[in-house]
Parts: sequence; structure tokens; C-alpha cells
Amino acid sequence: MRFNAIKIGTARLVQALLMGAYRVAVASGSLSTRWGRAAFEWAYMIYKNRLEATTVDGLRTVITPGTSVIDVGANIGFFTLRFGHWITGSAKVFALEPEPANFHRLTRRIARAGLIDRVEAIRAAAAETSGELRLAVDPVHPGNHKLATSGIPVQSIAIDALMAKHDWPRVALLKIDVQGAEQRVLAGAAETLRRFRPAVFIEIDRDSDGNALLQQIIDLGYQPHVLRRSSPPEAVTPERVRQLVAIRGYHDFLFLSAGSTDDLVLR
Repeated sequence: MRFNAIKIGTARLVQALLMGAYRVAVASGSLSTRWGRAAFEWAYMIYKNRLEATTVDGLRTVITPGTSVIDVGANIGFFTLRFGHWITGSAKVFALEPEPANFHRLTRRIARAGLIDRVEAIRAAAAETSGELRLAVDPVHPGNHKLATSGIPVQSIAIDALMAKHDWPRVALLKIDVQGAEQRVLAGAAETLRRFRPAVFIEIDRDSDGNALLQQIIDLGYQPHVLRRSSPPEAVTPERVRQLVAIRGYHDFLFLSAGSTDDLVLR
């Protein structure tokens, strides 16, 4: 418990320092330079790998051969690139990112990783319907852009419409990190969830309506789990979900359809 508290405190400190450096880079104009972008991306990936998403490789167990992955809120591709290396056969990663600067960095990193044939980058926000929405862009936090009533216009697409457009590829994992619009994403993915029962990896935030989101996923027949480094995902109660979110402010959870945990143990 003491180690976890130290780790959370360290993560918060590093995140604050990183965001402070980002604000300085934006104000000075250095983020528009090649070296400035490279330095920030390098620091961001180190932070994700060493502190915030240390158990991410546990997601690999839910991606069965030939199945596709949907990455909603791809940002600059921390998860996208991993998914691209993990999928097999003719499977695809569908990476959705609506914010222009993030999308540009995402596509550049996909190309640099040699994953153009495996990853389809889509400049759009996932929502309950396809059309046009507004995105409030946070000028000092590249991961805090969110759908709102005002902001820059962005295209939206329902996950079901996207999957239908691609003749319903079998989906193993739906990852969602969208700063409060999670319920809208799930509403637009109802048929995808019904057909394939994919694992859902989602961030629950203390500042959003986390209780309603949690109940929505449970009502869909999913059970919350936390990822572990060297063991199968651990089932947790809804109350434990709330505790973890309260401690950190936000937390990533893996939601699995009933019965799917047994399959993970066997792999």
C-alpha cells in the first residue's frame, strides 16, 4: 500500500512537471519545432511507460489471432502503436483522434513505426451518431480536449457505423479515453458490443459521471478488472472501482464479458 501511494505521488509530480514543460513549450513556440515536438513526445512516452501505464502489456492477452482493435481517443498513439504490433493476419487497428495537432503526430508516428498497412487513423470523435460536433481544445494539456457545446468543429462517427463500413471485422478490444464522453461512445457501439463482446478498456474519471458510466457498462453484462503485470486481469467490485478512482482522480479499467476471464487464463 505504501509503495502504491509513493508511486501515485510520483506519477502526479511527474505529470505536473510534464504539463508545466508543455505550457512553456507552447508559450515559447518551441513545440512547433521538430526538436521541441520530439522532446515532448519522448518525455510523454517515458511517463506513460514508467508511471501511468505500466501494466498496459496485459491487454495483449485479450487480442486473439485475427481480431481487430478500436482505439477511441488515440492521442499521439501510445496505445495505437502497441495494438498495431500485436494484431495478426488481416486485422486492423482503427485509431480515432479528432484534435488536429494530435492527429498529425499520430499519423506521423504510425508511418515512422511502419504500421500504415495495419492501422487506419481516422480524424473523428466517436459518439452516439455520425455527424459534426464541437471539440473544446485545452491549450495547455494535449490530453484534455473534450466534446462540448463550443469549440472547433470536428467530424463524429458512431463505432457501429465505422464497423459496418468495414463489413464488421471481428473486434477483440475497444479502448476508450475521451474525457467525459465515454457514455456517448458506448451508445454508438451497441451493435459492436452485442456482436463481438469485446473487452473494453476505459478510463473512469473522478470529475465525470463515473458512477453512471460504471453502471452502464455493468448493465451491458461486463465485469470490471484491473490489469496486473505478471498475472491475468484481477476482478474487482464496483466499490473498489470507486475507491481507486477516488485515490488517483482517474483510473483505467478492463471490462470483460462474463466468462471471458477463463479464456484469458488458458492463453
